Amino acid sequence: MHVIFEFFLGPDQPIWVSDLSNLTVFGLFVSAVGLYKRFNCSEKRCRRIGHLKVEGTTFRTCHHHTTQEVHERLYKMHSEQYPEQHAWLNRPPAETRR
Repeated sequence: MHVIFEFFLGPDQPIWVSDLSNLTVFGLFVSAVGLYKRFNCSEKRCRRIGHLKVEGTTFRTCHHHTTQEVHERLYKMHSEQYPEQHAWLNRPPAETRR
């Protein structure tokens, strides 16, 4: 990973960059990829960040996939793939369960 910093910053890189270990740089990279994967759109092959949650699921959609048909399809897909989680997320509110 230091090779990447050396390539972009050259020999005049700041001291804090030269003090980073390869493991630290790898950890930062993996964290960035993990955050992207966590918050990207749930539509297949869409690379946008999902800003809107699909009601009753753990899925997110981007501004391009906010149509009713996409949300209904993702809702149905969530109920088929994760039935226990779907039932828990769509349970009635606490005051009406008694």
